[in-house]
Amino acid sequence: MTKKIKKTYLSQTVPSTYPAWQFQLNLSSLRCLQSAKKRLTRFSLHFHFSDFRFHSPFSMADMQEVLERQERETRERRRRRAASKRAQRELDDQLGIAVALLVEENQSRRRSQEGRGPNVNRRRHSRGIVCGGVPSSGRSSPRERKRKSPASMKAVVITTPGGPEFLQLQEVEDPELKDNEVLIKVEATSLNRADILQRKGMYPPPPGSSPYLGLECSGTIEAVGKQVSRWQVGDKVCALLSGGGYAEKVAVPAGQVLLAPPGVSLQDAASFPEVSCTVWSTVFMMSRLSAGETFLVHGGSSGIGTFAIQIAKYWGAKVFVTAGSKEKLAFCKNLGADVCINYKTEDFVARVKEETGGKGVNVILDIVGAEYFRRNLDSLSFDGRLFVIGMMMGGAVTEIDLRVVLSKRLTIQAAGLRYRSPENKAAIVREVENNVWPAIVAGKVKPVVYKYFPLSEAAEAHLVMEKPPVSEKAFSLFASAASTQFQIHENKDEVKSSRSNRSDVRDSNNNPHSSSLQMMCLNKTHHHSIKRPLNNPKKVHGNRIVCGGVPSSGRSSPRERKRKSPASMKAVVITTPGGPEVLQLQEVEDPELKDNEVLIKVEATALNRADILQRKGMYPPPPGSSPYLGLECSGTIEAVGKQVSRFQVGDKVCALLSGGGYAEKVAVPAGQVLLAPPGVSLKYAASFPEVSCTVWSTVFMMSRLSAGETFLVHGGSSGIGTFAIQMAKYWGAKVFVTAGSKEKLAFCKNLGADVCINYKTEDFVARVKEETGGKGVDVILDIIGAEYFRWNLDSLSFDGRLFVIGTMGGAVTEIDLRVVLSKRLTIQAAGLRYRSPENKAAVVREVENNVWPAIVAGKVKPVVYKCFPLSEAAEAHRLMESSKHIGKILLLP
Repeated sequence: MTKKIKKTYLSQTVPSTYPAWQFQLNLSSLRCLQSAKKRLTRFSLHFHFSDFRFHSPFSMADMQEVLERQERETRERRRRRAASKRAQRELDDQLGIAVALLVEENQSRRRSQEGRGPNVNRRRHSRGIVCGGVPSSGRSSPRERKRKSPASMKAVVITTPGGPEFLQLQEVEDPELKDNEVLIKVEATSLNRADILQRKGMYPPPPGSSPYLGLECSGTIEAVGKQVSRWQVGDKVCALLSGGGYAEKVAVPAGQVLLAPPGVSLQDAASFPEVSCTVWSTVFMMSRLSAGETFLVHGGSSGIGTFAIQIAKYWGAKVFVTAGSKEKLAFCKNLGADVCINYKTEDFVARVKEETGGKGVNVILDIVGAEYFRRNLDSLSFDGRLFVIGMMMGGAVTEIDLRVVLSKRLTIQAAGLRYRSPENKAAIVREVENNVWPAIVAGKVKPVVYKYFPLSEAAEAHLVMEKPPVSEKAFSLFASAASTQFQIHENKDEVKSSRSNRSDVRDSNNNPHSSSLQMMCLNKTHHHSIKRPLNNPKKVHGNRIVCGGVPSSGRSSPRERKRKSPASMKAVVITTPGGPEVLQLQEVEDPELKDNEVLIKVEATALNRADILQRKGMYPPPPGSSPYLGLECSGTIEAVGKQVSRFQVGDKVCALLSGGGYAEKVAVPAGQVLLAPPGVSLKYAASFPEVSCTVWSTVFMMSRLSAGETFLVHGGSSGIGTFAIQMAKYWGAKVFVTAGSKEKLAFCKNLGADVCINYKTEDFVARVKEETGGKGVDVILDIIGAEYFRWNLDSLSFDGRLFVIGTMGGAVTEIDLRVVLSKRLTIQAAGLRYRSPENKAAVVREVENNVWPAIVAGKVKPVVYKCFPLSEAAEAHRLMESSKHIGKILLLP
């Protein structure tokens, strides 16, 4: 062994990213290395191969046992053959192997090899292509690699985490091809912000993927795996990658490959896969942007932004963008953006409100994070959707007011592409191929490329992308590769200069490119305040019924009511905001009936937590609705409006109300009425409308709970909880509940709950993780709010959904967007009361079609704790506030 090799070995340090390497050298061994002539009889070298890519995937325990056995045999052999020259040659050979491996590791030439099978039946072909046989568990042994002398390629290697200067073009081994993969000779790859994070050591590649940078590429297929049938050698393609684009060749699952779009050069095709899959999956698949809606994307001049503008316009949305210079805004305008906002000189919230008549936009795609979070919520319309794909310079932790989310029925989501499964990525790629590629072929969406660099100048490309400097803290977690597209080409002799109409883009800070990122989320805005003309003619029929004419904006004036001398009824009145004692049964006027309403003689009404809030003056009724308490009732129809055809006088019904249930009669829109379910008494039917519409609209319609998923409901013994347990079990979910006593937990168990947790004595997060093998639950229905918010996020699985319908534990709390983004979570909050009559009618029809059959079949039963006469409403409120009840509390007129 030469002095040069020994010096190299002594100077090497084990990379921190591979802790499985363990080298143990005693002092006498180190002294022996000082002279190549000395015998290495006392030298001892032990190293562990638990993380080597060329070993089979044994468990650590198995590997440790093998190593210990080998060490014992080695020590015994050394004792027997201390003077043997053969032992010296063997030790020299082992040392040489270790030196070679350490040099390789320090140059980042090894790859992760998790998820591979046994190392058998490898067949090597020309140019380093490995195909056929059973997928390898990793790389071959050092001796084997030396004998085989595999083909090599050039790739950009991160020599050590840090700045652009640590990117080096080096000779590395060709990628190995699995049976379901294709091997692409790379024509071009694009830069993304995620590349910068990975270079800094803050965004590691997924297990089993290439260690090299690059999340998208274009090129020509050189080889295909055995299981690939769609693609052939020679196809011109582009692909969505988990890594490996900064190289001459890359192996990628066949499902993540697309034909290069006609009319676009193969080089420019590299700018499409990541941005198209990101925007389509977030803005269209998850946020459901549709024609006629409004869409705001931050960082409109970035790669994500320029693509989002074009595809959103293609699908008929009105597009708002933010950018930081006149040049960038002009470029966005030319791409089709309708409203361009300079975030440095304008308040984008005020501008959005101005342009939308105070409503706000339907969808926002955000790359900034915490800094823009509150302002983004303020910029959204009712039923608006915010999608976060990055935290560029804006931080990750901020404050969230759940009252804002709940009152506007907002949806907050965050997700990225890189850590999704190959199957999930393949599904997105197929959606992009079906919906985005036609727009590209038609010339409606064009590639926007700022500049081209040879692969050897990757460091220079990174420097360009990073100007102006971006805070590393802001990139502590970034789950979307949203950025301006820079292309790196493999052919050094053909480096294209930037096109003049693209290179002219400059900002006021002399930034040579658009470094801002963008977010897209779209959805329809529904403004539900009811506006009707005043002073419409009304026809008075009989003693009590008022119908006909144009729908009223509310009830008639006091003078008008006095002149009419209408019939009266009894209702519970809030004499002044306060405790239960302010509730009094009084004589009041009969309700007036509109053309689209029915008049119900109330048989029973049920208490809800919202009644307590309204009694305290904290939850006013919607404009034009009854001022009295009560959000659901059952009874008999006494009269119908002129436009009502489905119901008749005498029908036994129950109904979802906006108010008025604590009375002898109530007028309600016909679309919110259901026939009382057969097999349930008319009195107990009053316990169903509010809970069934709440649970069905939140858990099933919006959070999409499905058979086989896991569901956690807080307050399992409440009216919502007892109904949710039965309904979720009926639909095949595994149900978790929390409650505060053994009696309540036992009751929930009898209803069908699978896991019952006493929140007073147990940590429900730990219990959920224990019961789900560390995964968490898929859906949570929460009535607590701020107090449980962080714990709820910790309890969710990947792609989990949290739905907040109450804030008993407070409304203001802290949100860490890194948690939401890393687990691809969805946070929603909504109620029923302030929805439009049309929206409520749609929910009621869904309940009638999906919930009523379960009630008729006896799978969902009413749970009523106690009935009070209407005159004892105050006592009923005291019982509810004590939380000693299980299920619903009814009032009987």
